[in-house]
Amino acid sequence: MMDNTDTQSKLPHSLEAEIGLLACCLIGHDARERVLRAKIKGLKPEAFFQTTHQIIFENLLDLLEDESPIDSLLLLDRLKSKGQAEQIGWATLEAIVGHIDTPAGFNRYLRIVISKWKQRRIIRKAREIIEGASTPGNSFESVREAIQEPLTEIGTLSSQEAEIGAGDEIDQLTEQKRLEFSGQIQEVPEAYRVHVGMPRNAELLGWLDRRETDNFIVIGAPSSRGKSTFMRQIENWNLVKHPDWRIAVFLMEGGRKKHWHSLACAWSAIPNRKHFDWTNSLDFDPDRQQQYFDHLEYLKKHADERLFVFEQDQSISQIEARCKELDARLGGLDLVIVDYIQAIQSGKTGVNREQQISFISSRLRTLQVSLGCPLVTGSQLNKEGEARESAQIFNDSTRFWRITRPQKDPDGNDQWEEGRSRYFQTLEQIKNRTGETCRVGYTFNTSSGIFNDLKAAQSNSNDAVNF
Repeated sequence: MMDNTDTQSKLPHSLEAEIGLLACCLIGHDARERVLRAKIKGLKPEAFFQTTHQIIFENLLDLLEDESPIDSLLLLDRLKSKGQAEQIGWATLEAIVGHIDTPAGFNRYLRIVISKWKQRRIIRKAREIIEGASTPGNSFESVREAIQEPLTEIGTLSSQEAEIGAGDEIDQLTEQKRLEFSGQIQEVPEAYRVHVGMPRNAELLGWLDRRETDNFIVIGAPSSRGKSTFMRQIENWNLVKHPDWRIAVFLMEGGRKKHWHSLACAWSAIPNRKHFDWTNSLDFDPDRQQQYFDHLEYLKKHADERLFVFEQDQSISQIEARCKELDARLGGLDLVIVDYIQAIQSGKTGVNREQQISFISSRLRTLQVSLGCPLVTGSQLNKEGEARESAQIFNDSTRFWRITRPQKDPDGNDQWEEGRSRYFQTLEQIKNRTGETCRVGYTFNTSSGIFNDLKAAQSNSNDAVNF
């Protein structure tokens, strides 16, 4: 284990992130699941800069291995039994247990600790390269051999999840499934659920899991069926439900100002057009109006901090570059939304439209895998209900959701009359690599821009969001 000398203290580290991460692994009913998640991500005791933090995490891994519950009291008992409690010190334990951000900041702290750990290792390997190259009297071949190993390790450190071998993955999967089967953790814990704003339908479709590496979600719909509206709802819900998530959104049409307005309207369930008519109508609700302005303030607070909305990145290469820049600067993204495939510029000349769209879809799919987070995008449909212009979109998708609007609603009412503001629609999961296909029904309020479970819509006439 590393001693923090004056020289070592200049290496990249964040004691605040280490304390926050350990607190997340100790507090709450799903603390054990977070320790497991940290282990799956490749976190080891030596990843912590401070020696006492290394000892604490080593003991947390021991509790995990022993299939024991995890909390601060059990940790203290184990430290005492090993004679390490005094070495850790009460001040360190109190700082961890009393940390105020738990458990919401887990993903952020984990990214920071792993990032700083990799930076320190790269610095040390760089020093080895310099020493190997500057040893007096060495031949060229000796120098080449001396720097080959540290150069290889630096390259390995840049690869995502490079520390995880197949055997470790199977061990971690075994542990995770053991916890799931015993009911100690949910199959998809709340912290990793990608919300769609319809809890009942999300469960029927099968919860989207932020942890999965295969997470390319395509929403297909004809024009005016709410494809973009649905993606805004996914953005809104995950921004609020996951206060530590970093979300990137790419708008091909409409612009940011309209986007902020539509997000606030959907959150407060007020019309996104004809506001003056609504303000002077019997439906006017001052509380909902205030909720609109409160949500704009919420968006202002988080914009450019963990919500990044771009309107000028129109080509696939610009989207890729922007995502990679955010990924490097933030230590990772949690959700990417691109609205929508057919509006993205391919940058390719001398090829037909089908080849351009196929190229864009494949690049988005590759981007999703490299980022390691869900990517949600949309696709226009042709008259046969298939992805327009390229079958590659369907082939690349992990899940393909097709939005349809039946001619009649469940009560037998015709849905084609003019002036209707609420429709019954269906979402068909016609492809799902990780589960079943199915179809669910919902209501689409075109005035405010809200997708709602059928049962929720019947019991809440104004659709207002309420957590």
